[in-house]
Amino acid sequence: MTVQDVTVEQVGTSFRVRVDPLAAEFLFRDVAADGEMRADVTVAHDGRHLFRSTSTLSLAGRDRIAKTAAEMDSGDGEAWRHATFAAVERVLVAVEDMGAGADLRYAEAAGNATGMVIEDFWPAAATRLVMPREFGKSTFARTGCVSITSGREVIPGLKPRLTGPVLYVAAEDPTVAFHAKNVEEICRGAGIDRAAIPHPIELYDARGRSLHRIARNLTERAQDCAAVVLDSKQALEGAMVEGNIRDRDSLFWNAVDMIERPTLVLLHPNREDRRAWGRSDGSPAGSDVSGDRLRCLWKGVMTDDADPSIVASTRRYTLECRKWSHGPRFQPVSFALERRFIDGGWAFRFEHSDPVRQEDDGPRAGRPTTAYGETAAAYRAGARTPEALAKALGIGYDTARMRLNRYREQIEREAEA
Repeated sequence: MTVQDVTVEQVGTSFRVRVDPLAAEFLFRDVAADGEMRADVTVAHDGRHLFRSTSTLSLAGRDRIAKTAAEMDSGDGEAWRHATFAAVERVLVAVEDMGAGADLRYAEAAGNATGMVIEDFWPAAATRLVMPREFGKSTFARTGCVSITSGREVIPGLKPRLTGPVLYVAAEDPTVAFHAKNVEEICRGAGIDRAAIPHPIELYDARGRSLHRIARNLTERAQDCAAVVLDSKQALEGAMVEGNIRDRDSLFWNAVDMIERPTLVLLHPNREDRRAWGRSDGSPAGSDVSGDRLRCLWKGVMTDDADPSIVASTRRYTLECRKWSHGPRFQPVSFALERRFIDGGWAFRFEHSDPVRQEDDGPRAGRPTTAYGETAAAYRAGARTPEALAKALGIGYDTARMRLNRYREQIEREAEA
């Protein structure tokens, strides 16, 4: 009998197997080794897809897989039978083995730069950024994506340690054009040719599905990625499990662990903390499970400049590390985001900045501090034409018209929420 060379690669909870010299390829998903042995099996030959089917892994089930593969491949039925049996046996051993243990007496100890994705900010651990809505979490995350895929330090002080592809899981706003627009704005401000970035930023549309239901697919997609962004936890956590918020959060974090890539999760605070965010401890909304399971937590505060215009504004940020389980907390990071309207498009440029005082974060009730804030307040009060808005705010007609074109959809969307 021909000697077979069987190689097994675990991809999250799935197993990819190749059997040579036949060049038979199998992908086993959702393998159940307790009770009736079953799996979702995909079969290919030398890179050519043959079929995919749910099957038992009993002797009869293996025979059916081999027979179908041979018929579709016009190949050697006996060779396919030997390859299928060998692949199934190796997968069942891998499932039962659950991986070898590590002797911590001799395992290599982590250093200051071990597993860092972005220096002194994003370690290869459960890393989370918490800020209220409209603070710019998604823009910040996409800027991190540009840094990792280009190898450039876009935000001062946040130097990428790893370069490579990034998987961006969009659950709140998966429209490709909007994400591409923001990436273009970031690249324009940094002097980067977006199309020339050497690694892809792949946008994945979660389509309303909870993370634990798509984790297997994400794990397979992220195998060659340097990092993954989940935007946001609240949009990906799904419904509560029989009314139990702790079980729901546990399912979410178990799915994060399954992805097995450095992951940045964007989170919102609860409503009470949002009202006094500058004085809060930065805890995300949800159960204590989230605080227990995350390893690195960043709280972000921001303030807008006092006199923004329709063509330029500056927003200052300070990110404060509130938890790092594997060493001293990272030092705070402060920077400014300058937004300018240049040659028909926005450019987002990041600069060094003094720290934001905690009590100064966010707009004050009754006193809008941004062009958007004062426009939204006037619009809700009835100034819904350029003439009315210009009169209400004491600005020019053209400025009022540009603000309505830019902000109307967002204001109306918030009113419906």
